Amino acid sequence: MVIPVGPFCNNDTLIQLQTANPNGIWTGNGVDIITGEFNPQIAGGGTHEITYTIPGNCGHSDTISINVINYIDPTILITDTLICNDFGDISLTSNQLGGKWIMTSGGITGLDTTSKVLNAKLAGAGNYQLTYNFDGLCPSVDTINIEIQAYPDSFVNPIDTLCNNWTPIQLLPNTNGGVFTGNGLSGPPILFDPVIAGTGTHTITHTIGDLCVNFYNFNIEVLPELFASIDSINPLCVDESIALTTTSNGGIWTGDGVTGNTFDPITIGAGNHDIFYEIDNQCGDTAQFTIVVVNPIDATIIQPSPICEGFDSLQIETVAQNGVWSGNAVNNTGLVNNSLTEGNYDIIYSFNDVCFSSDSLQIEILDVPNTNFVAGPRTGCIPLNAGFFDTSDSLAVNTYWDFGNGITSNDLDTTSNTYTVPGCYDVTMYNEYSNGCADSITQDDAICAYDLPKADFAYLPDNPDINNQIIELLNTSTADVTYWWDLGPEALDRYSTASNPIAIYSLFNEDTVTISLNVMNVHGCIDSIFRNLIIEDIPTLFVPNAFSPNGDGDNEVFLPVTNGYKLSKYRLLIYDRWGNLIFESNNPAHGWDGSVNNNGNTCQIDVYVWKIYFETEKDTDIPREKVGTVSLIR
Repeated sequence: MVIPVGPFCNNDTLIQLQTANPNGIWTGNGVDIITGEFNPQIAGGGTHEITYTIPGNCGHSDTISINVINYIDPTILITDTLICNDFGDISLTSNQLGGKWIMTSGGITGLDTTSKVLNAKLAGAGNYQLTYNFDGLCPSVDTINIEIQAYPDSFVNPIDTLCNNWTPIQLLPNTNGGVFTGNGLSGPPILFDPVIAGTGTHTITHTIGDLCVNFYNFNIEVLPELFASIDSINPLCVDESIALTTTSNGGIWTGDGVTGNTFDPITIGAGNHDIFYEIDNQCGDTAQFTIVVVNPIDATIIQPSPICEGFDSLQIETVAQNGVWSGNAVNNTGLVNNSLTEGNYDIIYSFNDVCFSSDSLQIEILDVPNTNFVAGPRTGCIPLNAGFFDTSDSLAVNTYWDFGNGITSNDLDTTSNTYTVPGCYDVTMYNEYSNGCADSITQDDAICAYDLPKADFAYLPDNPDINNQIIELLNTSTADVTYWWDLGPEALDRYSTASNPIAIYSLFNEDTVTISLNVMNVHGCIDSIFRNLIIEDIPTLFVPNAFSPNGDGDNEVFLPVTNGYKLSKYRLLIYDRWGNLIFESNNPAHGWDGSVNNNGNTCQIDVYVWKIYFETEKDTDIPREKVGTVSLIR
């Protein structure tokens, strides 16, 4: 008897069939006839009849049915196991349909078992394990690992504009690694060298990734280096300006004393002054130069004491030392030659370093000169301006004048004095000469000054106007004089020698006439006076007949004006053609701008009626009224 077995899977290993009596023979698919080992893989799927037979007269046979179930191959046929996260759907394929797909690690997002796809975008970057299995008596399973890679970040931090003389700058990507391509690159670390790249716009590409490759392009601007320079400037004198020059263009000059491209030290004085030439650019440059400015050396010669012929020794003194002397009267140290005879001698003292400066002096060796002066005019009317002239044999170095009226002067050679009080005056002149000698002279009654007459007049009426032009002139001058009137070319009779003449005019509004009176006394002293008479106007109001408030700045406001008279009362009314009051003002300086009550609501182009009530400050008791029209145009 054979012990029943099964069922088996067609991929099972050998199975030893069991029987109670050995030495029999096995027959059937997949069985070893001697050993009785059943091989499901050889038998294959299906139901197999296996017989065991014991030969002989007492032999026996037994048959069993063994069921072999076919094994379902779960082999997964996906070949792309390394993909990028933008791949989309991955088709889930296998040798046999009907199995079950399961995400065993990495999550379940992106797995669609119905459509049998794995969506890489939905799943996202990561490592995922998928299994495909069949259940039942002969279960089968296959497993596959899929890696979804994300595209690496290829962004590189931006680089500002560079100059072509700057040191290399490191490029910093968000993600390390990758390859940089473009001009001027070296590393690692990756550096961009503007010196190697040169001037211009350079496109740099950062490429990163193996399977999932990403790249980022960016530009680096390299500007040329600019060089500022200042041409050398020698030391300057404080009163000397100079044009600043350079071999580079496009810069700006700055510094004390600099205006445009000119350096003028006159306002800043001597010293060391820094000037700058700056090319204002990211790759610009600034040059600096120190200009030395000096003051002229004071070459002033100090006036020596008077020198008489036969003097001993005289050293000429100066404000500053170490200058150069010239002239035949002194040696190279400024010592005057004591063998000089009477005469004039020129000496010069100078410096000629950065600034030229010099002073000259004439020394005179003289005897005591004859001292005298003349005056003139000696008589006249006050204020009498008399001139005084030194007629001495030699020019004085110091003069003292006493004019006799409490006034003195130290003018040399020529002077003058004005006498304002009548009387006769003694005048004295005292001279000190360059030879150290002095002399004086007094002239008695040198100057006699006479008093002036006084011209003056009044007139009636006080305020003549165009209706009252007969003027009575009232002479109020001092007595014992003669008179001469000029009544102006507008008078009926222009000239008169009468004491109190009558002037008759026929003038117009605001005309002015000038009346002058000249008087003279017995000494011939003259005085004069003039007065301007204004023929006053009758108050008048001028009103324009049109205006154009269109914003062009001309004739924008309708504003009546007077002929110069101030108004004590004023009222302006504007009406449209239907009699509506659209503007009112009590201020003579406040005009109509062409809108209703000047509120911006513009009125149409039309003719408008105006009324004005006014009184002048001169005639406050005479009210006046005017009516007219004005055209508003635009």
